[in-house]
Amino acid sequence: MRKFLPRLLAAALLAAAVPAVAQTAEDVARLDAVKALAERASGLAAQGQLEPALALIDEGLAVRPEPGRERGGLLYMQALLLSDLRRPAEAVTAIDAAAAMLPDRPELRLMQAQVQLRAGQAEAASRTVVYMADAFPAGLTKIDEPWLSQLLRELEGPAKEELRFDLLMALSSRGYAGRGTPGAADWMYDDAILGLLKRDRLDEAKAMAAKFVDSSALVRMLVDRRYAKLWPAIEAKAGPRAAKAIAAEVAAVEAAYRAKPQDYETVAAYLAALRGVGRVGEAVTVSTPFAADMAKVEAGGEDAFWVINEHAYALAAAGRVDEADAAFAKLLAMDLAKNPALITMAINRGSLLTSYGRPAAALAVAEWVTAKGDRATTGFGLMWVAATRACALKALDDPGATAALGMLTADPKINYPAATMALLCADRLDEAEKLVLARLEDPARRGGMLLAFQDFEQDAPGGATFRAALAAKLLAIRDRPAVRKAIARHGRILPIAARQTTWGGF
Repeated sequence: MRKFLPRLLAAALLAAAVPAVAQTAEDVARLDAVKALAERASGLAAQGQLEPALALIDEGLAVRPEPGRERGGLLYMQALLLSDLRRPAEAVTAIDAAAAMLPDRPELRLMQAQVQLRAGQAEAASRTVVYMADAFPAGLTKIDEPWLSQLLRELEGPAKEELRFDLLMALSSRGYAGRGTPGAADWMYDDAILGLLKRDRLDEAKAMAAKFVDSSALVRMLVDRRYAKLWPAIEAKAGPRAAKAIAAEVAAVEAAYRAKPQDYETVAAYLAALRGVGRVGEAVTVSTPFAADMAKVEAGGEDAFWVINEHAYALAAAGRVDEADAAFAKLLAMDLAKNPALITMAINRGSLLTSYGRPAAALAVAEWVTAKGDRATTGFGLMWVAATRACALKALDDPGATAALGMLTADPKINYPAATMALLCADRLDEAEKLVLARLEDPARRGGMLLAFQDFEQDAPGGATFRAALAAKLLAIRDRPAVRKAIARHGRILPIAARQTTWGGF
């Protein structure tokens, strides 16, 4: 949040700027004092001085103890600062009170949901978003898909199924399609479709599926037996080998790129789509001009970082692995404290180096990420770092590989794909089989596992050779009798017109 904190604080200050009723001279004087404190606090926060800024907000709250817009604005600012200081419980208390005093501020409601989730209150965050869909539907456009993904992960399981379904249907009813390119939010609506099918609302499920642009979401439904009632309709939309759906998605994303060729989020999505169908030369051509101006990339922030990430992956897929690593190195030379999203790029750099058989370099990247501490990423991301480390150590015949693997297998549910990948690296296929079977039996994890097992096209020789070797091991596990039975019980295997190393996963 820190990158956006000054802007958010300005919005919070604006929320309190207009008095609700006529003011006495004394009220005006107090209001001026409160505004001065809030403005000074905002300036300090912009300089990274969060504790002094918080102290000024506390002074303002003492000046304005009675409920009202001014106090609500101060509480909003207090919540933002507390959240950035990683004091989530106090932040929730402050922003809940602010919401009661500023009921007409949609940006406050969105921040309330984010603070609630950070405090571990996923159910409350879900209800806040549902409220937004009803009261402030236009505000939904500000919600990022990665944040929604985190919220939906926290709502997994039978006990929270109704909350999850209500959230997805609220978003769908208001036409939420994410902030990115066509199909950016389709991935989450397959769960909404499943909920509709469970409730015998087949026509609504068909109508929702008909709008899908994301071909991988369509394939996940095509190979999961829970969606069998929809298979005829989805098969007609997707075409043989899902080629029709894949081509339609690439065309839609390309059209978005042509309309906004300088929009970083749109460019990154286009590059990913090109890589997915093997058009890596075009991806390199499109991305190279962006990579030539790293100062502009840094100014563009996280969305621009993803363009360089895709540029690097396209270079590697084109056989230019050293150039790909150099592109990541330039990106990661930026100040991590100012750009915390770079940690994700570092994790991806390690993954790329692992995929292309560069274990020593991959290990160095994993150690770099670990040295930055766990404040910069989530448990899910740290599991990918651990997988990179375990695979690199194994490839280097380092005895530390066993201990590194133990970190992943202690609680694989945090990141099943990372744990599966590490077991494959270690050639512990029996353990990998058990993990695969557990994922196939878990409704929340089944879709990703079934997708990984499809018959994808192989990369050209000289591609991501190490990753391809891991994929071959995974397919060998797929052919074991117990796994075959589980797949037949829960899904099916289809040929897919997409690259194994881009689509397959672990």
